[in-house]
Amino acid sequence: MKKLSLIIGGVVAALIIFVAVMFFVNDGVASEFRQIRQPAPNLFYIAVDVSATIEEGTLFDFKYNVISRLRQFVGEEAVSYHVVSFGNPGCGMESVREVVSTQSPGDETAFTYEVENKIREISVPKIDPTSTKPLTTPLYALLENVLPQRKGGRFIIFSDLLNEDSDCPLQHPFPESEFKAFGEDKTGQIIFLYTTPHPSKAEKQQAFIDRMKEMANKGELRTFFYHVPDDPEDRSKFMESQLQKSIPSTTYEIVLERASRMVDSIVTAVRG
Repeated sequence: MKKLSLIIGGVVAALIIFVAVMFFVNDGVASEFRQIRQPAPNLFYIAVDVSATIEEGTLFDFKYNVISRLRQFVGEEAVSYHVVSFGNPGCGMESVREVVSTQSPGDETAFTYEVENKIREISVPKIDPTSTKPLTTPLYALLENVLPQRKGGRFIIFSDLLNEDSDCPLQHPFPESEFKAFGEDKTGQIIFLYTTPHPSKAEKQQAFIDRMKEMANKGELRTFFYHVPDDPEDRSKFMESQLQKSIPSTTYEIVLERASRMVDSIVTAVRG
Protein backbone atom coordinates (compact mmCIF):
# COMPACT_ATOMS: atom_id res chain seq x y z
CA MET A 1 0.00 0.00 0.00
CA LYS A 2 2.85 2.37 0.86
CA LYS A 3 4.52 1.63 -2.48
CA LEU A 4 1.23 2.32 -4.32
CA SER A 5 0.85 5.63 -2.47
CA LEU A 6 4.37 6.62 -3.48
CA ILE A 7 3.65 5.77 -7.12
CA ILE A 8 0.41 7.77 -7.12
CA GLY A 9 2.14 10.67 -5.41
CA GLY A 10 4.95 10.57 -7.97
CA VAL A 11 2.47 10.59 -10.87
CA VAL A 12 0.57 13.54 -9.38
CA ALA A 13 3.79 15.46 -8.78
CA ALA A 14 4.98 14.77 -12.33
CA LEU A 15 1.63 15.95 -13.72
CA ILE A 16 1.79 19.17 -11.69
CA ILE A 17 5.33 19.84 -12.90
CA PHE A 18 4.32 19.11 -16.51
CA VAL A 19 1.38 21.50 -16.37
CA ALA A 20 3.55 24.19 -14.75
CA VAL A 21 6.16 23.82 -17.49
CA MET A 22 3.48 24.07 -20.19
CA PHE A 23 2.15 27.23 -18.54
CA PHE A 24 5.54 28.92 -18.84
CA VAL A 25 6.58 27.68 -22.29
CA ASN A 26 3.28 27.85 -24.22
CA ASP A 27 1.36 31.13 -24.44
CA GLY A 28 -1.85 29.36 -25.47
CA VAL A 29 -1.87 27.18 -22.34
CA ALA A 30 -1.07 30.18 -20.15
CA SER A 31 -3.93 32.12 -21.73
CA GLU A 32 -6.44 29.39 -20.84
CA PHE A 33 -5.32 29.30 -17.20
CA ARG A 34 -5.82 33.06 -16.97
CA GLN A 35 -9.46 32.72 -18.06
CA ILE A 36 -10.52 30.62 -15.07
CA ARG A 37 -11.92 33.62 -13.16
CA GLN A 38 -13.56 35.39 -16.09
CA PRO A 39 -17.32 36.02 -15.85
CA ALA A 40 -19.80 33.72 -17.58
CA PRO A 41 -20.09 34.33 -21.35
CA ASN A 42 -23.23 36.15 -22.42
CA LEU A 43 -22.58 37.04 -26.07
CA PHE A 44 -22.69 34.27 -28.67
CA TYR A 45 -22.25 34.39 -32.44
CA ILE A 46 -23.23 31.20 -34.27
CA ALA A 47 -22.39 30.76 -37.96
CA VAL A 48 -23.87 27.83 -39.89
CA ASP A 49 -22.34 26.64 -43.15
CA VAL A 50 -25.11 25.72 -45.61
CA SER A 51 -22.94 24.99 -48.62
CA ALA A 52 -23.73 21.92 -50.71
CA THR A 53 -20.92 19.92 -49.08
CA ILE A 54 -22.78 19.89 -45.73
CA GLU A 55 -24.85 16.73 -45.27
CA GLU A 56 -28.50 17.45 -44.41
CA GLY A 57 -28.63 15.07 -41.44
CA THR A 58 -25.57 16.71 -39.89
CA LEU A 59 -27.09 20.15 -40.40
CA PHE A 60 -30.33 18.97 -38.76
CA ASP A 61 -28.46 17.65 -35.70
CA PHE A 62 -26.59 20.93 -35.32
CA LYS A 63 -29.75 23.05 -35.56
CA TYR A 64 -31.61 20.82 -33.08
CA ASN A 65 -28.83 21.05 -30.50
CA VAL A 66 -28.30 24.79 -30.95
CA ILE A 67 -32.00 25.36 -30.29
CA SER A 68 -31.78 23.16 -27.20
CA ARG A 69 -28.84 25.15 -25.83
CA LEU A 70 -30.28 28.60 -26.52
CA ARG A 71 -33.53 27.55 -24.85
CA GLN A 72 -31.58 27.33 -21.57
CA PHE A 73 -31.32 31.13 -21.53
CA VAL A 74 -35.03 31.94 -21.78
CA GLY A 75 -35.72 34.75 -19.34
CA GLU A 76 -32.08 35.86 -19.06
CA GLU A 77 -32.03 39.30 -20.65
CA ALA A 78 -28.27 39.72 -20.10
CA VAL A 79 -27.63 37.03 -22.72
CA SER A 80 -27.73 37.88 -26.42
CA TYR A 81 -26.95 35.86 -29.51
CA HIS A 82 -26.62 36.22 -33.23
CA VAL A 83 -27.17 33.35 -35.68
CA VAL A 84 -26.26 33.53 -39.38
CA SER A 85 -26.03 31.08 -42.27
CA PHE A 86 -23.35 31.34 -44.96
CA GLY A 87 -22.96 29.55 -48.25
CA ASN A 88 -26.09 31.06 -49.77
CA PRO A 89 -26.11 32.43 -53.35
CA GLY A 90 -23.84 35.42 -53.83
CA CYS A 91 -20.29 36.55 -53.14
CA GLY A 92 -18.77 37.79 -49.90
CA MET A 93 -21.22 39.04 -47.31
CA GLU A 94 -24.06 38.78 -49.84
CA SER A 95 -23.87 35.03 -49.17
CA VAL A 96 -24.40 35.56 -45.43
CA ARG A 97 -28.00 35.54 -44.17
CA GLU A 98 -28.99 36.86 -40.75
CA VAL A 99 -31.26 34.33 -39.04
CA VAL A 100 -31.55 35.59 -35.47
CA SER A 101 -30.15 38.63 -33.66
CA THR A 102 -31.72 39.16 -30.26
CA GLN A 103 -31.52 39.27 -26.51
CA SER A 104 -32.69 36.00 -25.04
CA PRO A 105 -36.53 36.09 -25.11
CA GLY A 106 -38.41 36.38 -21.85
CA ASP A 107 -40.67 33.35 -22.24
CA GLU A 108 -41.07 30.09 -24.14
CA THR A 109 -43.67 31.44 -26.56
CA ALA A 110 -41.41 34.27 -27.66
CA PHE A 111 -38.46 31.89 -27.94
CA THR A 112 -40.41 29.54 -30.21
CA TYR A 113 -41.50 32.36 -32.51
CA GLU A 114 -38.35 34.54 -32.50
CA VAL A 115 -35.62 31.90 -32.31
CA GLU A 116 -36.60 28.25 -32.72
CA ASN A 117 -38.76 28.57 -35.83
CA LYS A 118 -36.17 30.72 -37.59
CA ILE A 119 -33.26 28.37 -36.87
CA ARG A 120 -35.32 25.39 -38.03
CA GLU A 121 -35.70 27.10 -41.42
CA ILE A 122 -31.94 27.13 -42.07
CA SER A 123 -31.27 24.84 -45.02
CA VAL A 124 -28.89 24.15 -47.89
CA PRO A 125 -30.05 26.43 -50.74
CA LYS A 126 -31.48 24.77 -53.81
CA ILE A 127 -29.74 25.52 -57.07
CA ASP A 128 -31.65 27.99 -59.24
CA PRO A 129 -30.62 27.40 -62.86
CA THR A 130 -31.81 30.91 -63.81
CA SER A 131 -29.72 32.69 -61.18
CA THR A 132 -26.44 34.37 -62.09
CA LYS A 133 -25.25 34.36 -58.47
CA PRO A 134 -22.62 31.71 -57.69
CA LEU A 135 -22.92 29.38 -54.70
CA THR A 136 -19.89 30.11 -52.53
CA THR A 137 -18.57 29.40 -49.05
CA PRO A 138 -17.24 32.80 -47.93
CA LEU A 139 -15.66 31.71 -44.64
CA TYR A 140 -12.86 34.27 -44.85
CA ALA A 141 -15.19 37.12 -45.82
CA LEU A 142 -17.48 36.28 -42.90
CA LEU A 143 -14.65 36.24 -40.36
CA GLU A 144 -13.04 39.35 -41.81
CA ASN A 145 -16.26 41.31 -41.37
CA VAL A 146 -17.64 40.08 -38.06
CA LEU A 147 -14.57 39.46 -35.87
CA PRO A 148 -13.59 43.15 -35.46
CA GLN A 149 -17.13 44.02 -34.35
CA ARG A 150 -17.40 41.36 -31.64
CA LYS A 151 -14.21 41.31 -29.62
CA GLY A 152 -14.70 39.42 -26.38
CA GLY A 153 -17.59 37.41 -27.81
CA ARG A 154 -17.83 33.70 -28.37
CA PHE A 155 -17.98 32.34 -31.92
CA ILE A 156 -19.31 28.88 -32.70
CA ILE A 157 -18.76 28.02 -36.36
CA PHE A 158 -20.23 24.89 -37.94
CA SER A 159 -18.47 24.29 -41.26
CA ASP A 160 -16.17 22.10 -43.32
CA LEU A 161 -13.63 24.98 -43.00
CA LEU A 162 -13.24 25.35 -46.76
CA ASN A 163 -13.21 28.89 -48.10
CA GLU A 164 -14.65 28.73 -51.62
CA ASP A 165 -14.97 32.06 -53.45
CA SER A 166 -13.05 31.39 -56.67
CA ASP A 167 -16.14 32.19 -58.77
CA CYS A 168 -16.28 35.71 -57.35
CA PRO A 169 -14.55 38.81 -58.75
CA LEU A 170 -13.00 39.44 -55.31
CA GLN A 171 -11.33 36.65 -53.34
CA HIS A 172 -10.77 37.16 -49.62
CA PRO A 173 -7.42 36.08 -48.13
CA PHE A 174 -6.93 34.36 -44.78
CA PRO A 175 -7.94 37.12 -42.28
CA GLU A 176 -4.82 36.94 -40.11
CA SER A 177 -4.90 40.56 -38.93
CA GLU A 178 -8.58 40.26 -37.96
CA PHE A 179 -7.84 37.08 -36.00
CA LYS A 180 -5.03 38.81 -34.12
CA ALA A 181 -7.15 41.88 -33.38
CA PHE A 182 -9.95 39.64 -32.07
CA GLY A 183 -7.45 37.71 -29.96
CA GLU A 184 -6.34 40.84 -28.10
CA ASP A 185 -9.38 40.42 -25.86
CA LYS A 186 -8.74 37.06 -24.20
CA THR A 187 -12.35 36.64 -23.07
CA GLY A 188 -13.26 35.91 -26.68
CA GLN A 189 -12.84 32.54 -28.33
CA ILE A 190 -13.61 30.82 -31.63
CA ILE A 191 -14.87 27.25 -31.64
CA PHE A 192 -15.03 25.26 -34.86
CA LEU A 193 -17.24 22.19 -35.14
CA TYR A 194 -16.04 20.86 -38.46
CA THR A 195 -17.22 18.14 -40.79
CA THR A 196 -15.22 15.73 -42.92
CA PRO A 197 -14.46 17.29 -46.32
CA HIS A 198 -14.24 15.58 -49.68
CA PRO A 199 -10.93 13.64 -49.75
CA SER A 200 -9.57 16.02 -52.38
CA LYS A 201 -10.05 18.92 -49.95
CA ALA A 202 -8.68 17.27 -46.78
CA GLU A 203 -5.23 18.84 -47.16
CA LYS A 204 -6.70 22.31 -47.56
CA GLN A 205 -8.84 21.86 -44.45
CA GLN A 206 -5.87 20.66 -42.41
CA ALA A 207 -3.78 23.62 -43.55
CA PHE A 208 -6.41 25.99 -42.14
CA ILE A 209 -6.52 24.09 -38.83
CA ASP A 210 -2.72 24.03 -38.54
CA ARG A 211 -2.43 27.75 -39.20
CA MET A 212 -5.06 28.56 -36.58
CA LYS A 213 -3.52 26.25 -33.97
CA GLU A 214 -0.13 27.85 -34.55
CA MET A 215 -1.64 31.24 -33.69
CA ALA A 216 -3.31 29.72 -30.62
CA ASN A 217 -0.04 28.21 -29.37
CA LYS A 218 1.54 31.67 -29.64
CA GLY A 219 -1.28 33.09 -27.52
CA GLU A 220 -2.50 35.28 -30.38
CA LEU A 221 -6.09 34.06 -30.04
CA ARG A 222 -8.14 31.35 -28.35
CA THR A 223 -9.47 28.82 -30.83
CA PHE A 224 -10.56 25.18 -30.64
CA PHE A 225 -11.39 22.53 -33.23
CA TYR A 226 -13.71 19.54 -32.81
CA HIS A 227 -14.38 17.07 -35.59
CA VAL A 228 -18.02 16.09 -36.09
CA PRO A 229 -18.32 12.26 -36.25
CA ASP A 230 -19.39 10.81 -39.58
CA ASP A 231 -21.47 8.10 -37.87
CA PRO A 232 -25.06 9.41 -37.41
CA GLU A 233 -25.39 7.47 -34.14
CA ASP A 234 -22.46 9.36 -32.59
CA ARG A 235 -23.14 12.72 -34.20
CA SER A 236 -26.05 14.06 -32.14
CA LYS A 237 -24.43 13.15 -28.80
CA PHE A 238 -21.26 14.85 -29.95
CA MET A 239 -23.19 18.00 -30.87
CA GLU A 240 -24.98 17.98 -27.54
CA SER A 241 -21.74 17.62 -25.59
CA GLN A 242 -19.73 20.20 -27.52
CA LEU A 243 -22.49 22.81 -27.58
CA GLN A 244 -23.02 22.37 -23.84
CA LYS A 245 -19.37 23.41 -23.39
CA SER A 246 -19.46 26.10 -26.08
CA ILE A 247 -22.74 27.65 -24.86
CA PRO A 248 -22.71 26.98 -21.09
CA SER A 249 -25.69 28.13 -19.04
CA THR A 250 -25.08 26.82 -15.49
CA THR A 251 -22.20 27.15 -13.06
CA TYR A 252 -21.42 23.45 -13.46
CA GLU A 253 -21.30 23.77 -17.25
CA ILE A 254 -19.04 26.82 -17.02
CA VAL A 255 -16.59 25.01 -14.71
CA LEU A 256 -16.66 21.95 -16.99
CA GLU A 257 -16.06 24.11 -20.04
CA ARG A 258 -13.06 25.90 -18.56
CA ALA A 259 -11.47 22.67 -17.36
CA SER A 260 -12.04 21.15 -20.80
CA ARG A 261 -10.50 24.14 -22.60
CA MET A 262 -7.38 23.94 -20.42
CA VAL A 263 -6.97 20.26 -21.24
CA ASP A 264 -7.57 20.91 -24.93
CA SER A 265 -4.97 23.69 -24.99
CA ILE A 266 -2.38 21.39 -23.38
CA VAL A 267 -3.13 18.57 -25.83
CA THR A 268 -2.85 20.99 -28.76
CA ALA A 269 0.46 22.32 -27.44
CA VAL A 270 1.90 18.83 -26.99
CA ARG A 271 0.87 17.77 -30.48
CA GLY A 272 2.39 20.92 -31.89
